[in-house]
Amino acid sequence: MERKSKFEDVSWFLDQNSRGQLNLEPPYQRRSVWTEKDREFFIDTVFKNYPCPAVFLHQVIDDDGRTVYNVVDGKQRLETIIKFAANEIRIPADFGDALLNGKIFRELTTEQKKRFWGYSIAVEQLPDVEQAVVNAVFDRINRNARKLTRQELRHAKFEGWVASFTEKEVESPDWTEIGVVTKGRSKRMNDTQFISELLRVVVKNEIAGFNQNDLDDFYAKYDDPEAVYDFSAEGAEDRFLATKTYLRELLTAEPRLKEFWGSLANIYSIWGTVALNLARIQPPATVAPRYFDFLARVAEAARQLRETGSVPMDTTQPFAAEVSRYASYASGAVTDKTPREGRHDILTTILL
Repeated sequence: MERKSKFEDVSWFLDQNSRGQLNLEPPYQRRSVWTEKDREFFIDTVFKNYPCPAVFLHQVIDDDGRTVYNVVDGKQRLETIIKFAANEIRIPADFGDALLNGKIFRELTTEQKKRFWGYSIAVEQLPDVEQAVVNAVFDRINRNARKLTRQELRHAKFEGWVASFTEKEVESPDWTEIGVVTKGRSKRMNDTQFISELLRVVVKNEIAGFNQNDLDDFYAKYDDPEAVYDFSAEGAEDRFLATKTYLRELLTAEPRLKEFWGSLANIYSIWGTVALNLARIQPPATVAPRYFDFLARVAEAARQLRETGSVPMDTTQPFAAEVSRYASYASGAVTDKTPREGRHDILTTILL
């Protein structure tokens, strides 16, 4: 594969963006992970004229001769430049120059703006090649980058059914209501990763321990569902959505469940119980009170376990042994296969 190496000023990137010819969101890109401090630090780099890593662009020319540059690597830097030019970011207050400290773009003099526009960035330009080649390049660039999680690498590598479905699902407000999607999890795509685990329960009809390599294999195998013998993506999606609806209705019937769903371990366990027993589980309004009472007792047992190292068993209460065992399975390595299967078996006994 041939590639071109060159330098472009900030003004060139801003011009391409204003023309709609700079694509910061090609399919393989990950979500923005820079904090405000990260962005200010890069603006500091620009105004001090320090070098920065090269930006990788994939040049695509359509049938009408119009060029679009897909950003393969360097999205955060280019996004920061664009935001600064739009007065959305300030120069750091401690930049070290009284004429620049804490200023936004519109507060700069013409000469100071030219200093920004003239900052030069190295560019590695990839030719108009097949998408698979670009995906491979992105994967290689970021494979050893500490800032990338395994889920971000999956997002870069896979474009098929699992990736498309989970990344569409994570945008649903249902997952914020249930407690899976939070600002912290979204930043590193941990919410998408967890939803991928929930999808795996539905597709494989089993409870599994958390394993990054297994998730990679899951994404790869079901990337093209039509190539998988005796599998219906539509059927899997229907079961997935039915299970999600059941969880939402549990929460509607008993809103206090939300306090226990702060733990993904509890969400995974109730998800598995419902998903693997959709045909025979009782209605949410019937299950919710019993489920809440059980989790409340588990929470008390877990508190005693933390404070004393053991859980006294009140045999006068129903399911006393199950409460004690669930509390034990909900501490320590909660994502391993054994505790997940243990919690699943207990909930199946309690709720079905």
